[in-house]
Amino acid sequence: MPPGCSEDSSGSNNVDVGTCSHEPCVKRGEAGGCGGQDSTRKCCSPAAIIDSPVSCTNGEKFTVQKVTGCACADCAVPEMVIRGKAVDPEGNPVKKGEITVADGGGKYATDLRGNFKIVAKPGTKRLVMTIKDKLQGLLMDTTKVFTLHEGQVSFYTIVLQKKPPVIKFQANEEQKIPLGGIDGRPSFVDLGIPANCFVTADGSIYDGEITANIGVIDPRSEADMAAAPGDFSAIDENGEEVMLGTAGMLRQAFTDDNGRQLSLSKNITVRIDADLLDIPPGVTVAQWYLSQTTGRWVKFGELRPAEGDEVSGQKRQARKFFVGEITPDVPPDNINWDYVTVASHVRIRAPPGTVVTRIHLSDDGQQYTSYRQETVPASGTLCILSLRDKRAILQAELNGAPLIPQQTSNFPAAVNPQIIERSPAGTLYKLQSFQFTSTKVDDRGPVYLKGEEGRCGQHQASDLAFEFEEANSGQLFNWESPRNENPNDPRFWDVRPDEICFVKALVTGSRPDSVIYVKSTGKAPGQPDVNYGYSAEKSAAVPSGSDGIVCLEYRCNEGPQVAYQTHLQFLTLTGTCTIQSLNNVLDGAQSRCPVTPDGSTSRERNFCVPSDLVGGDAGLYTGDPAVAKNRCVTGNNQYNSGRPIATTTNPTVTLNCRLVTRGGREGGREGGREGIVKLFTRGKSTPLPFHIPYCYSTFFFQKSRDSRTA
Repeated sequence: MPPGCSEDSSGSNNVDVGTCSHEPCVKRGEAGGCGGQDSTRKCCSPAAIIDSPVSCTNGEKFTVQKVTGCACADCAVPEMVIRGKAVDPEGNPVKKGEITVADGGGKYATDLRGNFKIVAKPGTKRLVMTIKDKLQGLLMDTTKVFTLHEGQVSFYTIVLQKKPPVIKFQANEEQKIPLGGIDGRPSFVDLGIPANCFVTADGSIYDGEITANIGVIDPRSEADMAAAPGDFSAIDENGEEVMLGTAGMLRQAFTDDNGRQLSLSKNITVRIDADLLDIPPGVTVAQWYLSQTTGRWVKFGELRPAEGDEVSGQKRQARKFFVGEITPDVPPDNINWDYVTVASHVRIRAPPGTVVTRIHLSDDGQQYTSYRQETVPASGTLCILSLRDKRAILQAELNGAPLIPQQTSNFPAAVNPQIIERSPAGTLYKLQSFQFTSTKVDDRGPVYLKGEEGRCGQHQASDLAFEFEEANSGQLFNWESPRNENPNDPRFWDVRPDEICFVKALVTGSRPDSVIYVKSTGKAPGQPDVNYGYSAEKSAAVPSGSDGIVCLEYRCNEGPQVAYQTHLQFLTLTGTCTIQSLNNVLDGAQSRCPVTPDGSTSRERNFCVPSDLVGGDAGLYTGDPAVAKNRCVTGNNQYNSGRPIATTTNPTVTLNCRLVTRGGREGGREGGREGIVKLFTRGKSTPLPFHIPYCYSTFFFQKSRDSRTA
């Protein structure tokens, strides 16, 4: 529980809310089995739920739901949702990008803001998706891999590399092409292409002009590493997952003078300058291609250590190289030069849905050898795969907003944890990250050996973990904008009174107590979006009826003199709700938006707040924050003092929410989606240290005087 709160029945600050296993089962007295997708499929599900009151020393009161019994019943399968945004290296959205999910997962597309949403099939443990820049064709295709947890909802930003400059040459001429020599760095790899090396689709030797797109993922560049395909993992001969450290990747495509794809008929030679890279001594560097189906790297050969001479000025210097061949039977588009490393696990504690990025460093700290992203599951504890005894960086984001690493204490000296400030690849702002060495010392963690993932997943009182928290703790409005110290910048982090406005949601139907979510985004023509932040709160029934209302903060519009205009996204986090209508005055003003709002559905409404539109008639409430909230509650923008009486007058958005049973029928409490609940009290936001399992309903808060609940 939050500090100062305890369960009435036990007097304890810690409450076991219970759960059921979700395992398939056969209901007594019914025919049929388990594992199918038909109506006979049953799971171990909650059979008895009680409301347990909780009281706090500051006067707050609410109830939590506790599972007290399980039975074989209809399965409630939580959705696993991958949300994200595809951008180019400058942060511009990839518009109408084509997304293909492997293994029959279907096709999707990014919208004009680069955003996408993928709902994974139940039971999916690993999702492989490929994004293509179909609209402009200026970016490289990128394959990304996501490890999924039941009920996961997460947000990823995916960076697509720009296609390298086109190289043209005659097919009957031998070519030597140096790669990786950008930003003042020397080239670290050479490709040797023999004459008459390519064939057309019918198998005949091609002798015309060749157009080549050839580029590399340079391990000396963090931006390159962040855009790398796959997740630096492979399956060994024993069928076990192994981790890889990279010496670079190759991306290549060859077409004829009509733009048709060409295939290899001879080997292409590869020569990597080992003296330019920090490759561990004694390792075997192999060549791998990326399977578009599994997202795993597949080994097809090894590079041979070699020595050679290189002229530098007037001197001839001996150098070390790795050499090998790319053969015609290998898919040419993604080639990886990697060595197998020993894996470990690292324990992380963060809000569920947090996307954690782990980047490994070479021994000299000047290069990046591995990159992996995973999402924190419902337990709040993530054990991310790491490279044993190697230096690494950890950073975390929740819904695209950076989280703050918390100071460590009592960590083993060998782990050497530090909080560093750095600029992520492709950004101009700085954020804080952990830097550490992935070495196990004892059973407390935070590092564990391969095979100890189960122990890592536990979090006992004395266990150690790298912990991340939201940077905006203590605020009702959850600011997502990158930290910026210039108060005139629209990304300025700290809240100011003139930035707080309110909108009003009217909730009708059989579920007047639903959690409503509003996100504020700044949009301007020709400019990247600015994610101001979001607020979420549970609606409460008005005294005079059965309908519910909730007043939510949003980031005020800055006026006609400022290019950025506030856009709002309304949706619900609990309940089965449909959006009935937008305020008529506000709806009629949408034509005045310089940037067209994102598309809406029956369960999501997007609209702009015109800079010249204020007032209760439009369902927009301004003024001193305390007064503005009461104006919203009363539906009267002329309110200034007195006891506010909640009414359903002048809502911004009207929703209809209904109660459903766990089997999907109307009439019982709804099994809410997974999410962390926050209790908002007097300007403070405290994450409750327990999670809402999908199989039983969300917590229901009782609204008390002078309090805000969510």
